[in-house]
Amino acid sequence: LQSHYLDWPTEDVHDWRKTKNFMLKILEESGLLEEGDPEDDIGNRGDFVLHLISKIESNGFGLWSPKKGVCMGRAIFPRASYFNHSCDPNCECIQDGMIMTIRTKRPVEEGEASLTISYIDTNLPLGARRARLQEEYFFTCGCERCNAESNGTAPARKL
Repeated sequence: LQSHYLDWPTEDVHDWRKTKNFMLKILEESGLLEEGDPEDDIGNRGDFVLHLISKIESNGFGLWSPKKGVCMGRAIFPRASYFNHSCDPNCECIQDGMIMTIRTKRPVEEGEASLTISYIDTNLPLGARRARLQEEYFFTCGCERCNAESNGTAPARKL
């Protein structure tokens, strides 16, 4: 799973400090992180936990209340985490409780580069989509749709 901890702004690291300390205590109390364990190649236990938090933030999917439309938490669906982003995805995520299903939105042409999902609201304009992806996922989108829109060659979209 992808971690963007090293890309986080300093204020984000500070914001996650209490969560990090809480998670360290839980891991130590449960025996999952024993004193004297190798500290991995990350450097120290605090950084290790911040990398875990970043992986959840980067690869997690919101768990939404069906009645209120409120995000109640986050979950990792490992197979869904393999899908790359596109602003014109050929697949969509469908959640039913704790089950995530990925289905194609349209016929996938032979030779299409990959199956993709959207990480964000694709109804946003190009600049807003790219800004959000950069801020939340640390990349600049270069999908076919974004490239066509930035070059002025994109067809009009139906909303």
